[in-house]
Amino acid sequence: MTSREPESTRTEHPEHHVPTFDLGPPITGPDGWAAARPRYPDGTFGPGAFDPKNPQFVAPYSIFFPDRNFRTPYAEAINFGIQYQVPHGGALDINYVGKFARKLTVPLDLNPAIYDCNGGYFQADPAKYCNNANSTAQSTQARLRYAPFNYGGQGIVDILSIGTASYNALQMQYTQRGNKYLNVLSSYTYSRAIDVATNGQTTSNAVPNVFNIRSDRGLSDNNATHIFSLGWVVRYPGISSNSRFVRAALNNWVYSGTYQWHTGRPFSVLINNDSALDGESNQRAALVPGANPLLPTSRHRSAKVAEYFNRDAFTYPKVGTFSPIGRNAFIGPGYIMTNMTIGRDFPLARWREGMRLNFRVEGFNVFNTPNLGQPQATFSCSTTSTNGGSCPAAGGSYPLIVGSATSAVNFGSIRSTFGNNGNTSTNGRKLQFAATVFF
Repeated sequence: MTSREPESTRTEHPEHHVPTFDLGPPITGPDGWAAARPRYPDGTFGPGAFDPKNPQFVAPYSIFFPDRNFRTPYAEAINFGIQYQVPHGGALDINYVGKFARKLTVPLDLNPAIYDCNGGYFQADPAKYCNNANSTAQSTQARLRYAPFNYGGQGIVDILSIGTASYNALQMQYTQRGNKYLNVLSSYTYSRAIDVATNGQTTSNAVPNVFNIRSDRGLSDNNATHIFSLGWVVRYPGISSNSRFVRAALNNWVYSGTYQWHTGRPFSVLINNDSALDGESNQRAALVPGANPLLPTSRHRSAKVAEYFNRDAFTYPKVGTFSPIGRNAFIGPGYIMTNMTIGRDFPLARWREGMRLNFRVEGFNVFNTPNLGQPQATFSCSTTSTNGGSCPAAGGSYPLIVGSATSAVNFGSIRSTFGNNGNTSTNGRKLQFAATVFF
């Protein structure tokens, strides 16, 4: 768990940060006051007309601050398990692992736009807060709680310590050692990670419904339900032969590798507008009544790339409401990576006792498996008058992929892949030769 000290209150100019001050010759303002000449970190000087005793801030303002009841986040962990010794050098471990974090940071915007058709705001001005309310900037700004401040998640951000997270897992590991020719290490994890906000170390609000923070409680961005890994080292048995050539060619070979697999990461299907009329981002799409958003997982990879989920199953929520679909309700493509190494040891005892040269060929993603990235998950339709139906049924159309010659739809398609070794430019198979001298 990572925690940080609460941020101090800070007000920022919308165009630039307040510069540092050079203790050089003072300048005189129009009212006869003297002040240090402001200078930016790059050495350039800023405007001279700045009175530190009477600073001027230009609306809209942005401010973030730790809540007055902010508490230090903490985490607790619990685990228990059993171990069974398998004959001939094997060991099986089965464990339950639980981790629970409390008082995690959740940035919350205190300046949403108000949409009210039956409460106090409606009684005060029914046209502004209900009848004529819409998602235009003019209407949104008029309905803000605090008009001089920014909106959209960066107006008045209260850093709360109300977040929770939990991780529950069944972890199994099998180890085979002591064998003369084969060593194996394999593990399997069945787990679930749940939180309110995976990344709380930010000063921007990410909760679309600021009136109900629990509506964002869902799978963690990093959740993977099933994880399996396998590693092995095979040392081929020595061959006794009168032929020196046969012994040199067939002895001292080592074959090793790793196999990694896990199910996909969760994601949310968002919308491109402000259907809830609260001015907040990251609002989620709703489902068309009776429609199934999931498509068969047995489809060919090319079909998944073109349309990973049923795009026609999504629609805009009713104006002034939030989607009933929870955060991270859908699971993206899984991940498979197979790496292998084959090498040979060449004894160099004639130069030094115990000295040897290891020459090997290493292959990453040896089966050239494309690991698909997350699908394009922002619902966008040329008409917002879907009335709860799909985009095509309402006479609308989806934006197309920019530069596509086949008029392919962007929403629901997959436009990226995960690479190996953290490098997306080397997603395909990669081979390399290596040599190591041990002495």
